[in-house]
Amino acid sequence: MIQADFILTANREDIELDSDWNAVLLKELPSAVLAAVSRFNASKHHRYTWLRYVPFRYGTDDFFGGVRERICELLSQNLVLESSHGQLVSPRDLVLVPAAFQDDKGVPLIPWRSAKSIYVSQQYPAEATDAMLVLGIRLLTPENFLLDLARFIQLDPTGFRNMPLAWHSRLCQVLSSLDDEFSGQISALPIVALRDDRWVSLDEARGGTFVFPSRKVSMAIPRGIDVFEISQDAAKDPYRRAFFQKAGATVADPKKICHSIVQAHGARGFRPERIGLDELVYQMEFLFRAGWISPGGPEKIWVAVEEGKYSLSPSVYLSSDDKYSMMQLMQEQGGSNFHYLHPLYAHKIPSPYRGVELGRWLQANFDIMVVPRLGLLVNPEDNGQDPRYVLHPDFRQLMANVSSEDILQLLRTHWQSTYTHFFKQTSDYGHREVGTVDDDEDDQDEGDAGRKGKNSSEPSDAQESPGTALSNMLVPCCGGSTFKLRETCLRRPALLRAFCTDSSEVDTQNPQTLTGFGGLQTLGDYNGPPMLDIPDPENDNWDFLEYLGVAVTLSLPVLIQRLRQLQFTGAVKESISNLYDLIVDCLTEKNSAYVRSVTVIVFCFNRNLAAANECHTESRSNPQSSFSSREMAVTGASLTNASGKGRRACQRSLVWPNTIPKPASYSETISDFPTHFSNTSLRRPA
Repeated sequence: MIQADFILTANREDIELDSDWNAVLLKELPSAVLAAVSRFNASKHHRYTWLRYVPFRYGTDDFFGGVRERICELLSQNLVLESSHGQLVSPRDLVLVPAAFQDDKGVPLIPWRSAKSIYVSQQYPAEATDAMLVLGIRLLTPENFLLDLARFIQLDPTGFRNMPLAWHSRLCQVLSSLDDEFSGQISALPIVALRDDRWVSLDEARGGTFVFPSRKVSMAIPRGIDVFEISQDAAKDPYRRAFFQKAGATVADPKKICHSIVQAHGARGFRPERIGLDELVYQMEFLFRAGWISPGGPEKIWVAVEEGKYSLSPSVYLSSDDKYSMMQLMQEQGGSNFHYLHPLYAHKIPSPYRGVELGRWLQANFDIMVVPRLGLLVNPEDNGQDPRYVLHPDFRQLMANVSSEDILQLLRTHWQSTYTHFFKQTSDYGHREVGTVDDDEDDQDEGDAGRKGKNSSEPSDAQESPGTALSNMLVPCCGGSTFKLRETCLRRPALLRAFCTDSSEVDTQNPQTLTGFGGLQTLGDYNGPPMLDIPDPENDNWDFLEYLGVAVTLSLPVLIQRLRQLQFTGAVKESISNLYDLIVDCLTEKNSAYVRSVTVIVFCFNRNLAAANECHTESRSNPQSSFSSREMAVTGASLTNASGKGRRACQRSLVWPNTIPKPASYSETISDFPTHFSNTSLRRPA
């Protein structure tokens, strides 16, 4: 309503349009309204009600038609409206928050103190909205709402996180309505409350495993990995849950979480020191309680060790009182350079848990060992082929510092549980290491018999296999000498009787009375390999030594190997003859394939045996005479191409079986004979 001293028409029904006085009054009217508004704003009763008088209902064809725009323009440029800060601000600098960005009580979601926009005071009634818009107030847009939200989170993160649950619920409801158009801006905001009290963005959460809490996961998900578990409060709220589910959150799966833990440790940028001791221990506890099993063999994971250091699991050992644990074996050497798992793991992680013992679980899944590591994998199993191992540097260091007696006891104690998988049986008559080929490992070193040395193995190449290194380890034998392990046999009655020319005189209960284990120069009764000096040799737990070349039972491989060992020593004729008697006695249908696989070796000695028999006939007057393998080889070679008397001598020594057809060339060359060496076919001539 406008009241002034206007000049009226004669009938007093209208304002005189041509009056200069009226024109002056009309010109000053906007200033008068501004002055009146100023007085209203100074009054407590009219400060928030004067907007109802804003002239926006007048037409444009009457006397006051142009004044409306001039009044609104003047008001919009002056400090006439109150902001949320309580100060008067020009309308064009204010922002009106629409209901879409308000809570259920009509209050803007973003607190005015943190908003970049200057919000109009909430004291104005809702019906004043149109008048505000006429005066130039701007509505808060979605873009500006998101900018204000980002500023709120940045300037007052604690205040944002401590907003009521209903507020966060309403926020997710609003964001869900904007997600299709503004997904990029929304995804960058740290609005996801996690169970571990962190707040992350949707982009960060979706970069890992984004999950809701699950009853299947009783423990909180560890930190330091790419698993983001939504807080219980957020997961319970229907609007927040729907919003996060739309963003890709799924129900937590313990297997996926365990996979994420292991995967995080394998990442190039993983730094265990950033996580710290407690969290690393908690990660291991989570894996253990979840019953995680590595699907493809032991994994590498970072663990805490002594003195605040960190190391990958395959280089770490467990502390143990086991006499043959790495810790106890290396105790006198101060543990050397080996790392041992931090004691906090054993203190924090319950064991056993659901029937699983922590130490065995750590060994199976992360290669954290109690006993020394024997093999180092150099090529994983591929295309059905066996993996290949070399002697582990830890074991090499152990062999350099620990006696061979302790090494053998270590192998015996933990063979079945730890070391047997490095070896396998190729047949009933042969053993070899996993990842090696069956080749002849003849001892080419002359003069090994009686050799003295340290109780550790000789220096060997870094690519040496575990079996080769162990079989070449120098070990004490009965009589005080040392020999390579593969040159020895166990003090067992069957072997003693077999390798004695007069077995009736063998005292198997007192094998120490047998001396001179070189075998062929000074020995009276015994012509076998050196006997390993170990306690309780008849115990079956020592049978594993067969994998390392030790003669543990009387068998064809043992006899053939003994013949190989005698190639480079002076040999008594009766000893070789006795070995061939034993070979013939061992021939069966079952081992015929093995015999055929070594026919070349057998043939060599068959020739030598023929020569030995002939020599024996000519030298009967001197039964102690001996001959060398070099002389036998020469004699055998001459016999191969001999004719007449020489060939007949060979034929008399090796009787051809009646059940096998003789080859056409048999009458011409003796070298055809070994290719038909078969079951029960070889016998000593009467």
